[in-house]
Amino acid sequence: MWYLFQNNKGQVLQKCILLLLLFISAINISARPKVTATIDQDTVVMGDRFVLHLSSLSHISDEIEWPFIAGKLQDIDVVGNSKLDTTYLSGDSLKIEADIYLSVFEPGVVAVPGVEFRYKYKGRENTVRTKPAMLTVAGIAIDTTRGLMPIKGPIDIPVKWTEWLPRYLFFAFSFLLLGLLLFYFFKRAKNKKEPQIEMEVIHPPHEIALGELQDLKAKKLVEAGEHKAYYVELTDIIRAYIEKRFSFPAMESTADEIIEGLKKTDANPKLIDKMVAIFDEADLAKFAKAKPDDTLCKKGMKDSMDFVQHTKLKEQEAETIERIVEAENPLKDDLKSEE
Repeated sequence: MWYLFQNNKGQVLQKCILLLLLFISAINISARPKVTATIDQDTVVMGDRFVLHLSSLSHISDEIEWPFIAGKLQDIDVVGNSKLDTTYLSGDSLKIEADIYLSVFEPGVVAVPGVEFRYKYKGRENTVRTKPAMLTVAGIAIDTTRGLMPIKGPIDIPVKWTEWLPRYLFFAFSFLLLGLLLFYFFKRAKNKKEPQIEMEVIHPPHEIALGELQDLKAKKLVEAGEHKAYYVELTDIIRAYIEKRFSFPAMESTADEIIEGLKKTDANPKLIDKMVAIFDEADLAKFAKAKPDDTLCKKGMKDSMDFVQHTKLKEQEAETIERIVEAENPLKDDLKSEE
């Protein structure tokens, strides 16, 4: 073999093998997603906010997983995160961008660490990290030679008529409008001869939720590839049910706040774990543009129905509450006395 590489043919074969190895290495390198991290300024004053801009460029099959950074990034305080900005490029490429708002409260030179991204390539999990960035944090200069200064008193500012006139006009218009409204309702009440009774049917929360889940299932959004729309409607139905059933504002709460609220109820912990899984899958579909498996989506529908069935109020299992409302009847007491 050594003799083969010493002659001309051996040298040609050696160069071909070397070129082949370089070509394979280049393919593997180019297959990795490209991630970058840049800061909007090199120098900030202590306590001021600055922006770390993250960007990733990958193939749509890589299933890149964006990191969620909260609390602290090593010694740097995380103030907030922007929404993901996703752009589909030609050649099945996917570009995702987002901003992380940071703040430092110690002067000096600070290293903003690299951020790690996870992705899949040919079914295997890999990681890629951005390069760190350097930031200079300037302190706040304090003049210690002047000593303590006295507190300044209030400044007397004269009021002009152009300032108070709109206020008087506003109050005059408000009183006039209030008088007209009182006259309208009094006249309307006098013209009524008998009370109007309406029958309002109120369905229990579990009946509403199960009906909406059946309607969502009939839309077949998963079969159409509309995973994001599917999870948006599914989580909205779950939130509305939890808010009505357990009486806390689930529609305005985050997923973590909802789970913490459920843990304080008598709901089965296994059912709560199913809700955790559904909210996690929904976040991936809505924000990371992931496409969960259709079997997983159908399981989420079944788990949602099980959660509603096993947490409904027992006294509302097979009944509909009816409520009688007397609408727009300010002369109710007078009519009863005449009878």
